[in-house]
Amino acid sequence: MEFLEHIVRHPPAGPVLMAVAFRPARAAPRIAGLAAAAGPRGHEVVVGPLSAAEVREFLGPGVSRSRSAALYEASGGNPFYLEALARMDGADVTELPPTVLAALRVELGHLSPGALLVAQAAAVPADEFDPAVAARVPPEATLAALDELVGRDILRDVSGRFRFRHPLVRRAVYESAAAGWRLGAHARIAAHLAEVGAPATVRAHHVERSSSYGDRRAVEVLVAAARAVTAHAPATSAHWLRAALRLMPDDATTREDRLALMMELSWAQGISGRLAEGRDTARELLRMLPEDDYPRRGRAARVAALMERQLDRPYEARALLLDELSRMPDPLAAAAVPMRMRLVAESMMRVDFRAAQAVLDLMPDSADD
Repeated sequence: MEFLEHIVRHPPAGPVLMAVAFRPARAAPRIAGLAAAAGPRGHEVVVGPLSAAEVREFLGPGVSRSRSAALYEASGGNPFYLEALARMDGADVTELPPTVLAALRVELGHLSPGALLVAQAAAVPADEFDPAVAARVPPEATLAALDELVGRDILRDVSGRFRFRHPLVRRAVYESAAAGWRLGAHARIAAHLAEVGAPATVRAHHVERSSSYGDRRAVEVLVAAARAVTAHAPATSAHWLRAALRLMPDDATTREDRLALMMELSWAQGISGRLAEGRDTARELLRMLPEDDYPRRGRAARVAALMERQLDRPYEARALLLDELSRMPDPLAAAAVPMRMRLVAESMMRVDFRAAQAVLDLMPDSADD
């Protein structure tokens, strides 16, 4: 540092270029002030993250626009994270690449035990958090640790709240904690959020990660959260419904609830684009439903057939519908209408209007239900 300052004060007579790279958030004031100290001979170049267009250029034409957008979102435009994520081929972009994990582990290894504990507690709630909710760590242990974490650019102060400098940093910190400790941390936050009356959508993440099999209250929270987001976030809804089904006991007392949730899950999977999963869930539901439960079997068959069509399997869709219809003793029953509507749609897609009319001819004109 003294040598750099000397060169700035006493520049050599020859053409010499001196370049210094540093992280602004972690740089000592003496380094950050070098360019200013050099006067008109000093120039500071601020290197920001890559833009979405630059990420597409960086990745090249062999990467689809959707994957490029996902990598841009996951990397935040950081070239190091971007290149590491791109090398993982088709893997989940939220996974930690080995090179990134190794670099971050070295960085975390320089933290004091207290600061690492607070960082791990902060990684449990979200990328941005209120210190009071950080896994319920005692306040007296938090303040000094926060100073250290901000000084090392693990966290950044955002108007009184704190945020990890990058989601991948938070992921590395989270995974550095012991599994049992993480479970307890999620349980503490879930209990705190329940005390303050937080909505199910806020509690579900922590309830899912801290509840045990047979916890009926946890199931209620997860189902409520799933139903609240089905319209605008069906993939998240499907995730929470699966979690609820994993926690729900499979016995006579919960049988009806399980069947209803499986129908909701199948639909959420389908409209979120997970067609094969939605089809499989609907077919599993058909195997579980009683043979004479025609109304629910009809709805499940319709959903399964719709997924088969979307998967470009029209013959399987038609066969499934005809098989279910053949089981019904009354072909004019109202329970058959959803399946016949699906058959009409299948016929129209084949431009087979006679087949569509034949199905319509078997529709009841009226029914009590």
